[in-house]
Order: sequence, then C-alpha cells, then structure tokens
Amino acid sequence: MPFRLLFSNGGPCHPPFNRTDYVHQVAPFYLEEALAAGETADRHRMVPYGINVPDGAPDRSQNTRRELRWKLLLPQDRSIILSVGWISAKQKRMDYLVSEMAQLPSPRPYLVLLGAMDGQSKPVLDLARAKLGEENFTAWSVPHHQVADYYRAADLFALASLQEGFGRVFLEALVHGLPVIAHDHPVMRFVLGSEGTFGDLSKLGALAALIRETLGKEDSDADAIRRRETVRQRFSWSVLASEYRDMFLDCVEKVRPF
Repeated sequence: MPFRLLFSNGGPCHPPFNRTDYVHQVAPFYLEEALAAGETADRHRMVPYGINVPDGAPDRSQNTRRELRWKLLLPQDRSIILSVGWISAKQKRMDYLVSEMAQLPSPRPYLVLLGAMDGQSKPVLDLARAKLGEENFTAWSVPHHQVADYYRAADLFALASLQEGFGRVFLEALVHGLPVIAHDHPVMRFVLGSEGTFGDLSKLGALAALIRETLGKEDSDADAIRRRETVRQRFSWSVLASEYRDMFLDCVEKVRPF
C-alpha cells in the first residue's frame, strides 16, 4: 500500500533528514537550521505542538493552594519552586538547579523535582540532600494526570536545560498561571514569548538571581489569567487543528508514492 512517512522532529534531530518523506518542525529555530543545511522547503512544515487549555481562569486562590499543599505534603509557609523533567544532570540540568537553589538565603524556597528517575538521578538527589537538606526538597515520579496538582500548588516554574526540542512543560506551567524562568534560547523564546523570564543559565548564580527577582515581584490573578490566555491563543488545539490538517494534506500532495 502506498504511504508517506511524516517525521515529527521534537527530539530534536538535525539535518540531513533522508529517512522520511516529510518533516514536521515544531519550532522556527529547527526549520531554519534545516533550510540553512540545504533541505528543500517543500519537505518541511513548521507547526508547534498543541496543548489542551482548560476553560476559564486558573485557580490560584490561597484556599486551593493550601489544600493542595496539604494533600501533597508540601510546606504551607514557603514559596515552592517546581521543575518537571528527567531528573538528571544531562539535558534538564537538575544538578545546576539544585546548586542555584542552595545559593538562596535561608529560609530558602522549597524545591520540587518531578520526572522520570533512573540510575542518573541518584547523583542529583545526593547533591540535593547535601546542599539543601532533606527538609528543603522533594523528588517524585508521578502519573501525568497528577502533575497538574503540583503546578497548581507551586509559586514558580524553572527549567535549567540549555536547549529544548520544544518544551511542552513550559506551556503546562503557563496554563496553570505560573511565572516561568528559562534559558535564553530561540526555542524557549518562541514557546514562552513575552511570558518568560530569560537568562544565561550556563552561568553560575544566574538562576538564583532570577529566582530572587521573580519571587520578589507581585504576581496577581490577572497575570495568571494572561499567561493561560496566551497559550490558548497560540497553542490550543482549536487554533492549531487546521494547521495540522493542512500539513498532512501538503505531505500527501507533495510527496508522491513510488
């Protein structure tokens, strides 16, 4: 049966793309990289990943957050910094996040790490115990449907990776109304737009300074609503569905079977 193979480049992989008929690029940075390497434009289409955005405004009320923190065994009297991703020094650079948290003055915010854990997670957890103390952080692997409660209980989202294929967790954080700190990279700039706080997270002390600065600002319900609505306008499936349809049809039209 004739078929076309469309590859969604969320990893990301880099050119040449010689094993597939058509390439779905999820961020402008990687489309531009492919074209600069000599890939033909008619085999590539940039359509960002989509996300389900709940109706209404995010619930950032004190009562809701108090109940969630009680349920999740999180402290009530401290700011909570959340990071979601592979708990490892590779890629997500959770070790850097731990070290930056340790630079904050006491009583420092409470750190929550959520994500897959494997043999490379132990050094990060050992570092957190040594630099923060057992009473100042937690690390869990939880089912995806439970992650939303941690977003809703947190005060700030931070991810220390220096590059991402896309970074869907950024959208998840914004959907729940959280301020977000990320490395200053074109992909993060594209995903977060005006709602991100960016810095050179390759440098020691950079993230700690941004955490202090961000937590020192007033964060209102209006800010939380604006963050969710930004995601709704740019990345909700109701906005992107037609772009995906057009991409699939373009692949069928341009890539002829043998």
